[in-house]
Amino acid sequence: MEGNDNVNLENLLNKEITVHLKGGKKLTGTLTKYDDYMNLVLKKAKEQKQDDTVKEYNLVIVKGGNTRAITF
Repeated sequence: MEGNDNVNLENLLNKEITVHLKGGKKLTGTLTKYDDYMNLVLKKAKEQKQDDTVKEYNLVIVKGGNTRAITF
């Protein structure tokens, strides 16, 4: 998170975020839902792997335990 470790996810709903995952992958998409465990739902998401290949998804669910950081 950019400069603030106490960001309220409510303020990021319907905004584009990037989720940095354990293992080096990144997912960028629009945050549509989240829960108390930091499980996230992203729509129109793009997955960027370490080798710079990109995959596109209509909907992605990210398990909170796999999240390393969120940028916006």
